[in-house]
Amino acid sequence: MDDVCDDTSLSEKKRAIHFRDALIIGFLIARPVRKRALLAMDVDTHLVVRGQGFSLHFPKEGMKDGRPRDYPFPEKLTVPMQEYLDVHRPILLGTNGGLGLWINQYGNRFAYDGFTRLFGTLMETHLGCHLRPHRFRDIAATSIAEFDPVHVGVIRDILGHATLDMAEKHYNRASQVSSCNALQSLHEKLLRDYAISPHNSRTSQNP
Repeated sequence: MDDVCDDTSLSEKKRAIHFRDALIIGFLIARPVRKRALLAMDVDTHLVVRGQGFSLHFPKEGMKDGRPRDYPFPEKLTVPMQEYLDVHRPILLGTNGGLGLWINQYGNRFAYDGFTRLFGTLMETHLGCHLRPHRFRDIAATSIAEFDPVHVGVIRDILGHATLDMAEKHYNRASQVSSCNALQSLHEKLLRDYAISPHNSRTSQNP
């Protein structure tokens, strides 16, 4: 986002588009909500002003499990979000109105299919890889399970699942990844030890 703001070669519209894209990526990393919930976000309803910052509220009607969700807004994104609301979102809206938070280049709320097509290109541009929006949820869940397994239960609340079944699935996946990494490390150690052993030298006279 800093790079976008500093790039004087961009028009106001292009700057607004790139800033929005980077902000969406940052938001999904910190709060990996479902794509449908992301695109349904409204100013004031889902993004609520709290003092000098924001909070997030997702009514039950938009949640897959039918339960409302309230999250603190990512602190590091508070200033960028305020800049988006004050500067870039109005440029994208143009003469259009509406309360949609994420606005496309035509001044409207993103359509579901349109965003799906855009996101792959967006990821290639900003991160150099192709990721679907749902992958942010998988990455968040597996990261919690691998690096903080004691609190694996929070996956249910963060991702909005009704049960702990998905948390267990990601815990098992993280355990499998850790086990494979451990096995790979053992293989590499054995190969190193074998290579430096005088009894296994290619010049050894032993058959």
